[in-house]
Amino acid sequence: MASRWIKALFLTGTLFTSVTALSTTEDTPLDTWHQHVSSWTQTLGSWLDARLAGLEHPPQNNRSWMKLGIRQQYSRLSTPATTPVIDLRLYLPHAEKRWGLVIQAETPQEAATLTETENQPPAQPATQERATLIGVRFTDKATARLLRQVTLGGVLRDGQAGIAIQWRNRDHYPLYGRWSRKDTQSLIWETLTGWRGSLRFDLDYTASVRRLWRLGADMTGYLDTELIELTFSNTLFAWQPQHTSIMGQLYGRWNNQPWGLHQWGPRLSWSRPLIRRWMLFTLTPEIRFNRTAGYAANPTLTLSWTAVFNR
Repeated sequence: MASRWIKALFLTGTLFTSVTALSTTEDTPLDTWHQHVSSWTQTLGSWLDARLAGLEHPPQNNRSWMKLGIRQQYSRLSTPATTPVIDLRLYLPHAEKRWGLVIQAETPQEAATLTETENQPPAQPATQERATLIGVRFTDKATARLLRQVTLGGVLRDGQAGIAIQWRNRDHYPLYGRWSRKDTQSLIWETLTGWRGSLRFDLDYTASVRRLWRLGADMTGYLDTELIELTFSNTLFAWQPQHTSIMGQLYGRWNNQPWGLHQWGPRLSWSRPLIRRWMLFTLTPEIRFNRTAGYAANPTLTLSWTAVFNR
């Protein structure tokens, strides 16, 4: 057990030490590589957009982007785990204004409530291996208040291939003063896991331009296994200069097999660009209390390193 934490601390120290060695304002082979991959990503989106739209020349300024990274997790009661971060978005504005191609890996279930972005991949289903989705996404509505999307594609889960259809609807609207509410519904059918749906409600209080307090409730149901999960969270977001963000959260998750508190705990997440503005490092320490472990304290440390490729 001690060797796991020593390895995690050593890796963290190595990452921070590398910042001093690699941070520079001059172009390096690392910057050249990033420019080539970013150019390739947007060229691919432009080329595919032109071919599908019947254009003679690929359009300029395509908004396609890609995220690649790695997430490592160390804890007292489980073995170290390493998972990839994969997310490719190819925008096709001329082929059809609302269509796009996506390649993304599901967010681990433990990290699903850490980031709340409009482009966040679906969470990993309970009791299932993480999957990678390759599909076509149709955006029916995209405004400051409403977002409605349907995704159809193939899914690869635990070495098996299947088909998946996802529907997602988000409604974000002000209440009064600094309060606002966000309602999100999603429904997913997959040949490998069956039907699952979720309802999420977020009540936000904007304390300042750099502070946001959120009360969240999420209910996810699995039709085939008759499993229902209910999660409540209390989260404080803080954004600091130099694109640094800090998040503190206390959450509890209940389910009905058998009904009761499944897991709860506090977590802290610190993120900021390191080495380069397009490389995001996230450090997440937390303590988990899980029913399967008799609610014994399980200190956990998650390290995430993600590179964003765009212009």
